[in-house]
Amino acid sequence: MKNRILFFLISSQYVFAGLAYVTGYEGGVNSAIFVVNTETNAVIGTIPAPTGFTYGYFSSIAISPNGRVAYAAEQSGGQVYVIDVARNIATGLLANSTSTPFVFNPDIAFNPNGTGAYLVDEGNGSGGEVFVIDTTTNTATGIVAGLPSTTSPSSIAFNPSGTFAYVTTHSPDQNVYVIDTKTNTSIGAVNRLTGVAAFSSPEWIAVSPNGKLAYVTDSGTPGIFVIDTSINVVVGLVTYAAGVTPVTDPYGVSFSPDGTVAYATDSNTPGVYVIDTATNIATGLVQVVVGLTPITAPTLVAFNLDGTTAYATADDAMGVYVIDTQSNIAISGIAPSSIFYGSGVAFAPTTLPPNQLTGIQKKNNFGLEYELCNILRWAPSLSFVENYYVYRNGTLVATLDGSTLQYQDHNVPKDATISYSVSAFNSVGEESSSVDISIQ
Repeated sequence: MKNRILFFLISSQYVFAGLAYVTGYEGGVNSAIFVVNTETNAVIGTIPAPTGFTYGYFSSIAISPNGRVAYAAEQSGGQVYVIDVARNIATGLLANSTSTPFVFNPDIAFNPNGTGAYLVDEGNGSGGEVFVIDTTTNTATGIVAGLPSTTSPSSIAFNPSGTFAYVTTHSPDQNVYVIDTKTNTSIGAVNRLTGVAAFSSPEWIAVSPNGKLAYVTDSGTPGIFVIDTSINVVVGLVTYAAGVTPVTDPYGVSFSPDGTVAYATDSNTPGVYVIDTATNIATGLVQVVVGLTPITAPTLVAFNLDGTTAYATADDAMGVYVIDTQSNIAISGIAPSSIFYGSGVAFAPTTLPPNQLTGIQKKNNFGLEYELCNILRWAPSLSFVENYYVYRNGTLVATLDGSTLQYQDHNVPKDATISYSVSAFNSVGEESSSVDISIQ
């Protein structure tokens, strides 16, 4: 079973650093979403289904850029659950105002610019769709135009700016199509250089953090295709260093946060391949420490926010393998029960502090009187921010809107040295570390 790994935020009831969500099933019957403490690699809770519902087999899970809502798509049940992240509960199902029902949903993804989401539906064998989701109403309001009517889309990924999306398709049309997200229309399939093989059965796609590169796993070729996204052309396939066995059934693929490395899973070789993205060469496979069960059926893989750790889900009793990305060694595993099988995983994005904090002291003259005013300015946090907190000498003095990037402290004493700290706060109750400055 092959499912999507996407990023997922945690609710305020689990407020501490280092969390992830893992989807999976027990004995092929009871699907679940587990909350994992990544400091201890231990399961600390679950997200229950809404009253009257029973989870089917999850294929993908995605969270909105503002961290307030998540969508969890079932692969064969045609259901998409809406999760209130702040309360950590599933509130109901995604509505569908189109005339085409949801049938088989292998993937869902939010546009990183916050304008909506796309749901990939393979259909019933005679062609599928890419649904356009209005995330303000949690409703499918339309269908992406311009895709072949008989094709079955299988996965989707946005470029970092959210201006384009890339969707893999197969049966009978094996290809990758580019979607203009402003018009929700396909502008055509990617081209390929002369001599580069055609897609055979494209499975999963990932776009690099800088938006210049995409990898597509293809289980039919088999291989990992390389797309230059600046021109939307397939320029080749990942090659292999001496002694590295080529992929035989690749599926999941993910880039590290800095884009220098990618991991790709293969359930037939089996293993997790390490790819140098500067050269598009697979340099080896992830190894396991002595005593750890070998990786036998990996499905998907995701890096944590700083890129030091990755989780690889597996269709075996280990559930999830914990990979040290510095050594490319799986150092432990996560298994909520002896019959747990992992499918998808998503690290909880950490709220990042503001950048480039500066401070000056200004003298405001009012005729015969004056005041001293300390002025702080900063650049935005790289993560979604609900508020900024300003501390003076350790005491909270201001709570500012996330769009506010300065603070003025009036009537400060002459010759006083005052310490300031500014931190970011997200919508689910997580505060970042602070940036600090002193002004005299």
